[in-house]
Amino acid sequence: EIYLQSFQATYFNMHETGVDVPASFERLYCHQGLEPLQQGRTLFLGGADIDYWQSSSDVASGSYNFAAADFGCLDVIDEAEEITSQFEPSTIILGCGMNEIVNGYNVTDVVDMFTNLTDILISSGVTRILAFSTNPTPHHDLYFEEFIEYDVAIKDFVIDLARGENEENPQVIYLDISEP
Repeated sequence: EIYLQSFQATYFNMHETGVDVPASFERLYCHQGLEPLQQGRTLFLGGADIDYWQSSSDVASGSYNFAAADFGCLDVIDEAEEITSQFEPSTIILGCGMNEIVNGYNVTDVVDMFTNLTDILISSGVTRILAFSTNPTPHHDLYFEEFIEYDVAIKDFVIDLARGENEENPQVIYLDISEP
């Protein structure tokens, strides 16, 4: 049984300030297409940038998008053991860190969360992690400096990690999506 701690409760109401959710977003809540579960596929994890990526299965055929909009590195750490034991992914597409920064964590702590998460995922048998940089948007302009600091630290971590491994085929790859 797949279980996400952050989805323990759901509230539906008819309040006049509520909004209708477009039918195209139904997958975001339901995580449709998870069964029958086929292990060893690509798994998308992280927050909103990954969750709202509705064409993720077009990018990696047969993949599973198990992200949640409010998820951060801490949430993925909390669920990593259960998720990796159920999905046994070969590759993980990962986007996390922004939610912690926006929620007041300092950059050093968020980088530590990310490095801890990659250690957990690699030790669970994941052979490749593609990690996305933050994706600064205008409504996050107060955090741009922290996002840049975080992205530089993650990039440096990934480079140092690759130097200790096979540089031609590193386990963790950093993709800077903030550059035009």
